[in-house]
Amino acid sequence: MVLLLISDAALAQNYKSIFTAMKPGSTIGLSHGFLLSHLQSVGEEFPKDMNVIAVCPKGMGPSVRRLYEQGREVNGAGINSSFAVHQDINGKATDYALAWAIGLGSPFTFQTTLSLSIDQTYSGEEVSFLVRPRIAESLYAIHGQGVQKDEAYINTSESITGPISKTISRSGLMAVYEELSIVRKASFRKAYWHRIILLGDFGGDL
Repeated sequence: MVLLLISDAALAQNYKSIFTAMKPGSTIGLSHGFLLSHLQSVGEEFPKDMNVIAVCPKGMGPSVRRLYEQGREVNGAGINSSFAVHQDINGKATDYALAWAIGLGSPFTFQTTLSLSIDQTYSGEEVSFLVRPRIAESLYAIHGQGVQKDEAYINTSESITGPISKTISRSGLMAVYEELSIVRKASFRKAYWHRIILLGDFGGDL
């Protein structure tokens, strides 16, 4: 098995030489669907005599490692992941993918497809663009209350990377909502549904 965990640019430049160096019957392991998208754009395909699988952790490298290490002491710690089997030439590709996900320490793994993982990656990035104006709005609101710019920035950043992020990671977005006051719940619902409307069908693919 060869895990291609290099940058998108490196994949696009080197996939031909990598495929050539691999033996028939090998397994190509990916962490997202970029290479499939690239191959489709240039009219090429994965080698027919190789398994093609993907395990896609739902977080960045540092968080994958941190939660993996935390799993030594906390049962169930780890980062969730999706897995995909794009080609299975020996009937064992699913086993390989699940073993890889377990090795990452994923407490929960759900099946997807390599094509769908492309949409999930890009839609997640696009959704983050809709969140950023809300962060900026919060920053200016705090600053408008007489708080200095530096302090307003720190307060806004800490609220996102601190308790909010930890609560979502531990118990989901609904837990954040349940901790709010009645007035803030109303504000949350208004902002939430406004962004759902903006996302439309695109957000429904998440």
